[in-house]
Amino acid sequence: MKKSFLIISMIFLSLNLHAQDKSEILPMMEKIIENSLNKDFAEVLDYTYPKVFEFASKEQMVELMTSMLDNEDFSLVILPTNYDIQVSDVKNIDGDKYAMIEYNNFMRLKFKDEESLNTEESLNLLKVAFSNANVSYNEETKTFDIMIRSQNLAISDESTAGVWRFLNANKQDGQMLRLLLNEQILNAFNL
Repeated sequence: MKKSFLIISMIFLSLNLHAQDKSEILPMMEKIIENSLNKDFAEVLDYTYPKVFEFASKEQMVELMTSMLDNEDFSLVILPTNYDIQVSDVKNIDGDKYAMIEYNNFMRLKFKDEESLNTEESLNLLKVAFSNANVSYNEETKTFDIMIRSQNLAISDESTAGVWRFLNANKQDGQMLRLLLNEQILNAFNL
């Protein structure tokens, strides 16, 4: 009887801890999205998995993110949408915790040289570049609308001091993911 009660208690505690983890992750992800919309990239990077900064400083990352959104060829705006944020169950791997987050991301891309723009060709190229997205041309705004289901990996490990931090985990991030995460983690989330 005591053994059964102990097992039930441990299962309940485990489920409660996972639910608590998920309830911590969601508001953090909402804050990241809000800061992205406001182009507050320094704040976004405060939530970023710290091992990323072994490859580039926070200042370099802010500069890169800013130039990716507005450069001589195009501007890219992140727009509000129904994010439908989904957080997976937390997985414990070698004493560290991980969870996959998926959410809708809506972007509008405008090429600056509209006169030489071939919309059909550009649309096809964008569909290849964003193969897992819904890409369309908006005739009214002369922009390309990109609706994508984005992925982030929430990580709580020694490098984060047990605090949840986030890492882009989209298909195009595969090379960076392989530099930062071991095979067991990549396999656990099909990355």
